[in-house]
Amino acid sequence: MSAKHTPGPWSFIASPNCWSVLQVGSSDRWVIAGGTAWAIPGRQSEAEANARLIAAAPDLLEWLRWALSAMAARNPAWTEGDNFIAASAAIAKATGEAT
Repeated sequence: MSAKHTPGPWSFIASPNCWSVLQVGSSDRWVIAGGTAWAIPGRQSEAEANARLIAAAPDLLEWLRWALSAMAARNPAWTEGDNFIAASAAIAKATGEAT
């Protein structure tokens, strides 16, 4: 399945007054997200945490898909469990696919 999003890896970059999440590993660098919350007193740690979560998204999606595949192969009955269903819904939310 081809990605409908900018493929990873993504990287978090911080400077004194702003942050950005960039796609890296290609001939071009694309800004995925960016912000200036550094300038808002008391919000720098929240902005950094959000940016790091965004930067990790492609890896999290890849590994969640792998984990569900491994679980289904190990015991197909697990696919009926609440956690498996919730994880599948999270993948669908991230990819824009129907559940």
